[in-house]
This record gives sequence, C-alpha cells and structure tokens, in this order.
Amino acid sequence: MLGVAIESMIAQVFTDWELIVVDDGSTDDTLNVVESYQDDRIKYLFQENRERSAARNNGISVATGMYICFLDSDDFYLPEHLMSFYNYLISCYNPVELLYSGIFLENCEILSLPEDEENPSSNRMEFVTRNIFGPPQVCIHRNILEKHKFNSSMTIGEDLDLWLRILNEFPFHVIDKRTVCIKIHPGRTVNIIYKNIYYESLKSFRISIKNSAIRKKISPLIRRSYICDCYLGMSKYYLYKRMKIKASVMIIISMLYRPTYQLKYKVNILYNIFFNFNEALKLLK
Repeated sequence: MLGVAIESMIAQVFTDWELIVVDDGSTDDTLNVVESYQDDRIKYLFQENRERSAARNNGISVATGMYICFLDSDDFYLPEHLMSFYNYLISCYNPVELLYSGIFLENCEILSLPEDEENPSSNRMEFVTRNIFGPPQVCIHRNILEKHKFNSSMTIGEDLDLWLRILNEFPFHVIDKRTVCIKIHPGRTVNIIYKNIYYESLKSFRISIKNSAIRKKISPLIRRSYICDCYLGMSKYYLYKRMKIKASVMIIISMLYRPTYQLKYKVNILYNIFFNFNEALKLLK
C-alpha cells in the first residue's frame, strides 16, 4: 500500500514539498519501494521498531518545512490536499496554528463519506474529542510540533492526546474540503477484531484529562460520552473473542456512564449474548 501513498504525494497540485518516509523497523520491501521513486523530494529514514508515535516524532525532527502533515502508509491524499492548506495559509500570512480537513473512507476501492461530522463550535477541544480527527487530516506549524510531540508511550489515542495539548494553547481552523482517503482493510492497526484498541484509547484519554486545563475545557457529558464509547468498543472486542462475561460487563459499565445513550441497542446486544450469540455478533456490524 505504501506505493499508493507515495504516488498520492507525487500527484499533488502543490509541488513544493518533502516526503519523509519513516521506516519503523519493517521487515518487508519498504526501502526498495521508496528507492523505486526517482524523486529528490522523497527521503527515507530507518529506525528500530518503536511504534508510530516515535516514528512521527522522528520524522518531525528532520523535517525542514514550515508546516508538517502526516500520511499513514495505508492511506492517501487527493491531489488538492496540500494546495487546500496552502491557499488558506498564504491568505492568513502563515499563522501558527493547527489546520484540519475532512476525509473519505475507502473500502474495496469504493469511496464513501463517513457519518456526518459535527461542525466545529467554539469548543474546539470537544470537537476533536467527538469527531474523527486522524493525523492524515492535519497540517501543523512546525513551531507547535517543536513544543508538543506525540507521546511515545501511547500506541492508540496518541493523536487525540496531541490535539488536545495543542488546542489548549494554539488556534484551530477547519478547511471545508474532504481531501484525505482512509483505507479500510483487515490489517489496520485499529481493527477491533484483532486488538483491544478501545482499552488503549481509554488509557490514553485518562492520561490526557489528568491535565486540569484540558479537563476543564471538556464538559463532563463529553468526557462521559467518550468513556462510554470506549467501554462499548471493549465489549465488541470481547464479543469477537467470544468472551461473553467480559463483553457483558463492558456493556453494563458503558450504560452506567450514559444510561440513556444507545440504550435499546446495548440492551439488545446484552440479551443476545446469552440467548442468541450469532445475532449479537450481527448487531456489532
């Protein structure tokens, strides 16, 4: 998939970019793929496997541009992605802020829109907590990333943790375009079938809101909603693993955090866990 990501950079309408491919200790043909592109703007950087937070921080440390974007190797940009950011930046005289663009989801080469995102309100901290806000969607002034890095101890939820720390201090602007395509495939690191990602997300979120300045800017309802969704996600993971008791406990905890939220859906899953397990699995989809 790396080739598609690289080619989406080469196809950018805006051409004054550098692409730093950080190889996080892979054992496949990453180097050969990168070297197959004869383009001086593309650079290869190898590190021993330390996970994606460390890889992104490594890329940030060697980047030379004023603004930094991120692109996971299994996703790609549409051709106007960088130009959309650039047009805004020059019109505002290169602000020191975080920019965000919308996404498409790609599944079996069919592009589809995700569920409607909320419009960003005056509470930008709540906006990033409630919406899809992945690294490929952002453009950040390097001064910000010299002060705030990804937390290398986090492997899931590290992006939300960084956005909250940044938005606690710096401005935020939404580019009203969808210019990023997120590939949906079984090997994704956030595939709930193979990894208890919501457990990791909850751990990361609790670390984030230990910061009192951040916690005060996210209402108790939004905090409970995020935690509620994490427990529901954990219940789905345990259901896929056919661990009925753990799945049931997670659903009940989710209901305690927000008793009326998706209540009928959760009760239905809970009932079917013990009386029609296959139906419970269907409900997850």
